[in-house]
Amino acid sequence: MSRQHLQTFLRQSGLTPIAFHRLDWFQGVYHSSWSPIVPGQKNHLQGAANLSRNRTRSDLSTMTEPTREKLARLLDNRSEAERRAHSLSLSLRNMDIAIENVAEFYNEQLVNSMAIGHLYGPASTSLDNTLYAHVHSFFMHLGAARDYLGSLIALRIGKDPNKIDSMVKLIKVLRTGDLSSDAVLAQLAVKGYVQYNPASIDKVETAGWLKDVTGLRNEFMHHRPYGSKFVECRGFTQAIDEGSGLYRYVRPILNSDGTENDALDLMVHHYITSSTFFLGCAKQAGYDTAMLTLSDKDIISVGRHGN
Repeated sequence: MSRQHLQTFLRQSGLTPIAFHRLDWFQGVYHSSWSPIVPGQKNHLQGAANLSRNRTRSDLSTMTEPTREKLARLLDNRSEAERRAHSLSLSLRNMDIAIENVAEFYNEQLVNSMAIGHLYGPASTSLDNTLYAHVHSFFMHLGAARDYLGSLIALRIGKDPNKIDSMVKLIKVLRTGDLSSDAVLAQLAVKGYVQYNPASIDKVETAGWLKDVTGLRNEFMHHRPYGSKFVECRGFTQAIDEGSGLYRYVRPILNSDGTENDALDLMVHHYITSSTFFLGCAKQAGYDTAMLTLSDKDIISVGRHGN
């Protein structure tokens, strides 16, 4: 399918593209890469900020007799900002893995249902526990990314990131005058994710998407795991275009207000929103977001192991 044909098909089917998933085999070795689709972006390969590149470049080039131990000490000797940005990057990658596995589960269940002709009525399998784990993992890592960002913002505005190590703690100490003091922090206000707290003189509170994410994270981290409600224990196929034989898999997730969503649809909503938001934060932070490239000048040592 051409890109235009694919985009038309998705619009007509009411389906939301999630990511570019590349699968390769090279000399018998499997490789997979996953890049979230950020609306409005043309380059979907742009990753998280890389704060270690400039810090380590000169030390690596002058290192004599490099060893694994020397490299480990250098690379792990991160600054406070570098450590938090790196942790944030890993949390976002963990979100990639979680939603990739949920999408794979959906695809597998749909294929199985169509293969045996079970296109109507709810069903469950022994693999459901895998789905529960990946959905739970997604919201856990999304909450972790939120908190690493809160800690990084605290550092950027001159507060102790070891004491203010979460978004909740950051919100408690923020004042309305702080919102314009840092470019990353300003993104929260621009997006409508923090707002003036009417119950105080100059405090702020979470709003919009950030408030929703916090609620979901707290629901699954502190109140119950996903899969604990009856409606979440079975999935079913749903016709998109029955005449064309086009179906999708649906797995309910019960909201705290008693309403239901499809679990993957809910995850995709927060995934796209968070990918857009964190990329915007990376751009506003002034950190290096260029793709890592290596040349022969970057090779400082060559060794041979084993036979």
